[in-house]
Amino acid sequence: MCVVAAGIVLVAGSASPQPPAAPAAGWGTGGAELTAAEISEAQQDTAGSVIAALGTSGWTTPDGSAAADGLPAPHPVVCSLPGPAPAAGSLPGPTAGARRHLLSLELTGPPPASPENARDLAQAVLVSAGAEMLSARTPGPGAPPESEYTFAAVHADGLVLFTASDYAQKLHLTSHCSADPALAAVAGTPAT
Repeated sequence: MCVVAAGIVLVAGSASPQPPAAPAAGWGTGGAELTAAEISEAQQDTAGSVIAALGTSGWTTPDGSAAADGLPAPHPVVCSLPGPAPAAGSLPGPTAGARRHLLSLELTGPPPASPENARDLAQAVLVSAGAEMLSARTPGPGAPPESEYTFAAVHADGLVLFTASDYAQKLHLTSHCSADPALAAVAGTPAT
C-alpha cells in the first residue's frame, strides 16, 4: 500500500519516519489560551501605548466614532469553523472542536506631520513592549502621498500592523485564535 501525504510517499512497512503533524488551529497552541477579557485588555493596552506616543486626538473607530473617550472593545472574528471533536487517537483538524475566534481592534488616526516619523515612533513603542518585527516598508523616492510607511510585528497579543501616509495613520491589532466561549457570546455565534 502506498500513501501520499503532504507530497511525501509512504509505503506500508517502510522504515521512513512519518511527517510531522500539522500544528493545531490558531496561534496559542504552546500554552494556556487567554480569555476574551485578557485578550481585550492586552489589545487596549497595546493600542493605548501607541496612541499615547503619537498623540491621542483625532483617532476614530471603523464606524467613525471618536476614540478619545476611551478605546473601543475589540470585536470578535471567527477564525475556524465548528466541527466534530476529533476521534480518540486522531489528530485535530482545522474544523475540530469548538468554534474559535480572534479579537480585532482597528483605529484610524489623523494625518501625521511625517508618516515616516510616525511609523518609526510606533515601531519603537511596539518593539520596546516586546513586539518582534516582521516587516517595515518605506516608499521609494517620488512615491505618491497616499503611499504608506508600514510596520508589521508579532506581539504576545497577536499581530500588530501600523501604517502611516500623508492622509492618515492606521493601527490594527489581531489576537491569536481562542476557543474561549466568551468570544463566541460576544460574536453572537454558538461556541460549538
